[in-house]
Amino acid sequence: MSSGDTLLVSYISCIGSSLISIEKTIGACLDKNIKVIIISGNYVFEDTPQNRLLLSAMGMVRRLQSELKSQTMRTTLNRLRGQGRKLGRPRGSGNKKVKLSGREPEIGVLLERKLSKAEIARRLGVNRMTLYAFLKRMQK
Repeated sequence: MSSGDTLLVSYISCIGSSLISIEKTIGACLDKNIKVIIISGNYVFEDTPQNRLLLSAMGMVRRLQSELKSQTMRTTLNRLRGQGRKLGRPRGSGNKKVKLSGREPEIGVLLERKLSKAEIARRLGVNRMTLYAFLKRMQK
């Protein structure tokens, strides 16, 4: 779209699925001088000081919503800790089986052939960092 165009949508949810995406889209339209009309609420967004103020209010509401969610989560976690509840993954409960499990003999043969680890990873179809982590695990 270009300057002077009008974006016509039936519902505000057509612009974005979250408040931040709606805010950014409307802000981008106003920056490009594109008029936004939302039929369901009879909203018209043009590049005016009132609409800029409304857009900044949307940003403030989004930040407040995020802070409230964060505070609620902290309060809940503190309450659970106070009740003596253990939180998080239990110690030592990491994955026992990983992507390269069972391929140790094949990896051993490739290492004996003095192939680079990057080449071995390519042949196995994994990222080289996955191979490095697996070899480190095997050494333990």
